[in-house]
Formats: sequence, C-alpha cells, structure tokens
Amino acid sequence: MDMQENNNGDVVVSDLYAVVVTERGGRHRFSYTGPPSGSGLRPLGICTDALSHILVCDLRTKTVQMLDKDGQFLSHLLTESQEMREPLGLSYDVITHRLWVGSRDNKVRVYRYITRQDALTDGHRPRPDGEAMFSSTSAVEWR
Repeated sequence: MDMQENNNGDVVVSDLYAVVVTERGGRHRFSYTGPPSGSGLRPLGICTDALSHILVCDLRTKTVQMLDKDGQFLSHLLTESQEMREPLGLSYDVITHRLWVGSRDNKVRVYRYITRQDALTDGHRPRPDGEAMFSSTSAVEWR
C-alpha cells in the first residue's frame, strides 16, 4: 500500500487491486482498476507530478500508467519493452521534474517527461524528453 497527496489536495492510495482517490475530507472520488476500466490492476508504487497526474506502477502489465487527476487513463508512460523490468516504485521530483523509477532488476532509472514550461503553464501533453540525458552506473540510468 502506498499513499500520496496530489496538488489538488486529493489523497491517492494504492491497495492490492486498485488506486483509490478521496477528497481531503475523506469523501470517495473514484477508484481506478486499470485500462480499460475494470481490466485488472496490481498497483505497487504511486506518485503524483506537477500537473496533478497520478502515476502508477502496475505489476500485472509491468508498466507505469499515467492518469489524469480525475482517474482517466492517459497513457502507458513506461513499458517493459523500454528496458524497464517490472517497475516497483516511483518518486517525482517537483524541482527537477524528473521521475525516479525503481525496478526488479535493482536499478533506478530517471526520466524527464515534463518540462519546466509545462509545469508553469499547466500543459497536459505528456511526452518523452527530446534531449534525453543518458549516464549509466550500476544503480542509476538517466533518460
């Protein structure tokens, strides 16, 4: 189980088979169980980003999924085919706008998919960073 507070004040919690979101006061807003809705989800790690997206590591599909703040699926941000073996944990750095992803192969990979300008203008076009920095050690890979 993992828990985060989103920028809009919502509380985002992962349980065994869903991501559950409540308002700050505890009123249930929605539960997300995978794309398409109800297809199954095994959330391991969750975090939120500067644009209030909810990011979820899904053990079932071995992906990192991106949802909007209202629980609508936006995209698979990372998949196993992109050198990510079973993502297990996530952390988003609000200063550098980098996503840190830990995986079963004992590596932490760092990605940037939001630019500073996106964060300032509340842009909602997630995309891979065009100027991917790559520096690899046995523990950390920069993308």
